[in-house]
Amino acid sequence: MPDFNVRVGRYELDALWHDCRLAVEIDTYGTHGGRVPFELDRVRDAALSGLQPLRITDRRLYRHPEAVVATVARELAHRGWTGL
Repeated sequence: MPDFNVRVGRYELDALWHDCRLAVEIDTYGTHGGRVPFELDRVRDAALSGLQPLRITDRRLYRHPEAVVATVARELAHRGWTGL
């Protein structure tokens, strides 16, 4: 299981697999749907000190949860995680 709502520097990540250096961020259009939030997310991603951010929209999570799980599992497997 990942850790949830983890502080990394000045940011809070939705989910983090420490050993794999994978962060999952659930993005909503309401808070990430404009130019400024888009740019700030890129700044944030660059500041995560070697962590790989995986951004998933809330809409995709609710409409296609199996696909989201498969995407996260693939990324974790690629990083050598065998916990699934």
